[in-house]
Amino acid sequence: MILKYPYPYKAWLSIANDPDNTLLKDWRELDQLIWKDLELPLANSLFVRSFNRNLPGQVNLADHPEIAAQPHDTIHTWGDYMHAGARGFERADALDAIEVLRSHRIQPRVWIDHAQFLGNVLHHHSLGATPELKDMSGHKYPVLQYTLDLIEDLGIKYIWDGDVVELLGQDRPLRPYPYFREVSTSEWKAAGKYALHMVARKSAPARLGEIKVPRNEQYFPHRFPDGRTFYCFRRYGTWKDADIYGIHRLIAPENISRLFGAQCVIYRVHALG
Repeated sequence: MILKYPYPYKAWLSIANDPDNTLLKDWRELDQLIWKDLELPLANSLFVRSFNRNLPGQVNLADHPEIAAQPHDTIHTWGDYMHAGARGFERADALDAIEVLRSHRIQPRVWIDHAQFLGNVLHHHSLGATPELKDMSGHKYPVLQYTLDLIEDLGIKYIWDGDVVELLGQDRPLRPYPYFREVSTSEWKAAGKYALHMVARKSAPARLGEIKVPRNEQYFPHRFPDGRTFYCFRRYGTWKDADIYGIHRLIAPENISRLFGAQCVIYRVHALG
């Protein structure tokens, strides 16, 4: 019999670190604890470069090559171009980032969109995945921030879909009532949503009001406008807990105990400390 998880394991949990706001002293503290003291076989994520003038000391590969001592499987876009003043982003910056990554023999497999970066492919902006735009007069223009072909050539296979979900176990089969109970704040609200859902299902005119139960897939193929297909994945949690001060709630024992037979990706952002 082929098991979903290798015996004796019944679930898997992945925790990814976000380089946002990380200073070199913070990076060294994490490196000492996770990679040296605990010797956990984890891979980290990084900014290739950072031009963020509000975070002048933010850790990035070009300015702090010592971070290449860790294994990395994730890049946080091509770098931090937020709050960069007159410093914009274009395709040439991505080509430069690829050279920096290759000089350190880093071969990322995961892409994470960053904040309001214009080169994002899904989160808030999608110019990074859009080869050209057409104006109201019908004229077509190449998008200077388009780099999805370079992302593919770099070896990226997985892309965060740009959202977080509060469902623990992003591959668990979902039935209506358990789903409504998990995303509602009380049994009464869950029961009300379930009742509306069932009434709508049995009444053709009301079907448009049916509350949809989403497909719950940890990984799923996503076809972009240029025809390229990547695997997208979802993050578990809430935006409120998406930092170092909230991670303890996401990985609390009561949550881990509910994860049996399922998959979960927790992605947190670092905070200045």
